[in-house]
Amino acid sequence: MGRGIAESIVKAGKVLQVERKNRIGLVLRRDWMLVVMVSPVLLYFLVFRYLPMYGLIIAFQKYSAARGFFRSRWVGTLWFEQFFNSIYFSRLLVNTLLISLLSVGIGFPIPIVFALMLNEVRSGRLKRVIQTTSYLPHFVRLSSWFP
Repeated sequence: MGRGIAESIVKAGKVLQVERKNRIGLVLRRDWMLVVMVSPVLLYFLVFRYLPMYGLIIAFQKYSAARGFFRSRWVGTLWFEQFFNSIYFSRLLVNTLLISLLSVGIGFPIPIVFALMLNEVRSGRLKRVIQTTSYLPHFVRLSSWFP
């Protein structure tokens, strides 16, 4: 589609030569509704997903809240070296892997077994009551009931 610096755009039977830098402006003006619809999503990802990654530099600094991000002393991979050389590293790694495997091994089949058991309940009314009470905690926050 591209022809170098200039590109042909056919609109209403006319061939217009548009430079590359003006092409973006033309597309934005033509599809302004699309830009308006996509803007909240892009803003969400920028604010809640992309900007917090800036705080990851704390892992490579001897961070002081009084000094902030820019004036804290840079230590590189010192904290990672200390963690990997620690006597607790192997225990932490084993515990993390064990908890992950157990949560997958136990947490995955239980809902399937529950659904199969619920499917065998003959009383339709009892089945609906059990379904409602089992799904209710997903929709009601119990923490708001207890101060």
